[in-house]
Amino acid sequence: QVQIGQPWDERLELLDDIAEDLAWPMAGLLLLLAGACWFAIRRLLEPIERTAGRIAAKSPDDLSPVASADEPRELLPIVRALDLVLGRLGRALQAERRFTADAAHELRTPLAALRMRIQLMQRQQASASAAPVDLQGLRDEVDRCTALTESLLALARLDPERPESLAREPVDLEVLFGRLAVARPAVVGDGTTLRFDAGARVVHAHPALLESALRNLIDNALRYGAPGGRVEVGATAFGPTLRIAVRDDGPGVADADRARLTERFFRVLGTGRQGSGLGLSIVARIAALHGAALRFERGLDGRGLGVVLEFAGANASHQKTFSFGDSNGPTHPTEGTHP
Repeated sequence: QVQIGQPWDERLELLDDIAEDLAWPMAGLLLLLAGACWFAIRRLLEPIERTAGRIAAKSPDDLSPVASADEPRELLPIVRALDLVLGRLGRALQAERRFTADAAHELRTPLAALRMRIQLMQRQQASASAAPVDLQGLRDEVDRCTALTESLLALARLDPERPESLAREPVDLEVLFGRLAVARPAVVGDGTTLRFDAGARVVHAHPALLESALRNLIDNALRYGAPGGRVEVGATAFGPTLRIAVRDDGPGVADADRARLTERFFRVLGTGRQGSGLGLSIVARIAALHGAALRFERGLDGRGLGVVLEFAGANASHQKTFSFGDSNGPTHPTEGTHP
């Protein structure tokens, strides 16, 4: 048996020598690794810093997309989501600016007319031989301002709406047509016949918006139709498609003007009737929110204008025809005439 011994001090001295030999190389390697990590992190953060710089450099009116061609793949989902938000903000701001400009432009005319009538009333009061004050004309101008303001506010509420957030439910067209028939005012004194035909009963839609669209279409037909003529409101189903149409037998609209009927404040010249030029714009927006098609066709007997709302995939049933009746609602499948 052979045993070898070594003093403990010599072993510690040997370990110290080894540590001294490795210390500087290890320190240099650690410094090299730290530099490499710092460089790699800087390279990874540079795209984020560039994107942040582009966002910070944007002016308040600049809502253009942020994404660029050299965007790293890891950042693309965030940048694209940000671009979607900026796009929505841009559309909302454009709608707000358009509403402000349209309101200022359109309200200027009736307000100027009101001012002129008031000045005329003041002159008449100051004159000894004053003519009767035209209070009806003043009231008509106020009503025009009111209708225009309500239409502008309706458009302002509809512009930011999105189809996917629209609350829909089954709407019974027989009930809806009944409300529309009863609500028709008796101020149309030209003997216009208003007839409703609920040939198809149910459509999935937003009840208040659908009623607003039909009210606008009926008001347009009564306003621009022929005196003593006819206006028919009907609903028909063709397979999965439901068509709600409002037709009149008036002078109609030239083919060249039909493409512009949904433009805001567009009015067909030569009708001799005053309107806000917003009714069909509201209808078009409501149709777009429902994913429905808005079509313009010939009216009754090949004359006048027919405006059709087409709802794809609507469930329609139960045929029944009724017309403008008494205060209890439409109960008979006959035609009614405005007094």
